[in-house]
Amino acid sequence: MKRALIIAAAMAGFGVTVWLVWLVGYDSLLDSLRLAGFDGLAWLCLVSVIPTVLLGVAWRSLIPAEHRVPLQEFVLGRMIRDAVADISPLTVVGGMVASIRYMMLRKLLPSYAIASTAVDATMETLAQVAFIALGVAICVVRLESMPDNATFYEALTAGVLIVLIFAVLALILANGGMKPLKSLALRILPQLKVEASGTWALYEMFGSYRRIAISCAVHLAAWISSGLLIYLAFTLVGAKISLLEALAIEALLGMLRGLVFFVPASLGVQEAGYAMLAPLFGVPPELGLAVSLLRRAREIIAGLPALLVWQWLEGRAFWQRCAPVPMKREAPE
Repeated sequence: MKRALIIAAAMAGFGVTVWLVWLVGYDSLLDSLRLAGFDGLAWLCLVSVIPTVLLGVAWRSLIPAEHRVPLQEFVLGRMIRDAVADISPLTVVGGMVASIRYMMLRKLLPSYAIASTAVDATMETLAQVAFIALGVAICVVRLESMPDNATFYEALTAGVLIVLIFAVLALILANGGMKPLKSLALRILPQLKVEASGTWALYEMFGSYRRIAISCAVHLAAWISSGLLIYLAFTLVGAKISLLEALAIEALLGMLRGLVFFVPASLGVQEAGYAMLAPLFGVPPELGLAVSLLRRAREIIAGLPALLVWQWLEGRAFWQRCAPVPMKREAPE
């Protein structure tokens, strides 16, 4: 039943994307993408390293120093988490399980791998609430002169309230969410062998206010840098937009994606969000849709290598488990 709902949501999202391309016009959309070009896409991929590294730093900062693995492992683990959520049929939770498995392959203790993933997701959600508040403030100032803006403000208020509820639920889940996440991880990846309950690791992380504050602050920096990335994307397709307006669009889109987290890869949701939000700031919808497609291309370019590395490590671990153990020869008498 769940699989059928996921497939239906993905098909609906694909249908929305096709309809939007037809609505804005294929020629105008193609012209915008040509304006960005391969050089622009390369710059987008290069600048996207900034939020990716920040996300790795935020995750690693939660773990006590004596149990940490190198930073590049957390960065790649985060890339795997996002790649599974952005370019595969699985949702965000599937990405979290994949990153847990990768970190265990890189010798992070299972309890810390699971607990840090749960806490990191919570800190990211709390930082997103602050980022959304920033975006809403920009919208209120920027759109104050809009006629008939009451409906927009009502929708904005409702969205913020829902996100706040999700943030509270995420905090509650993280405090007692080791068991559900561990059960899901074992169900999806039966080869996971988690001997300890790991509850102590969860309490250890929440008990360190310094590490929690650092993680939340770095996550907020990562959200803001993602807004810089979108500003670059709008500039590449020829849109005249300010940096603050790009931050507002990214904040509202993040809120929209969070509300429909059950749609695989936010297919159709992201495209519709950019196409609807861009005109609020004087940008044609086809340019908003072009930015969405540029973002999709960047996610695929960055995500596929990360997934290939993970699968290579999984294959190597599998063959090591299956390799015959050499028999010891007895010394001749």
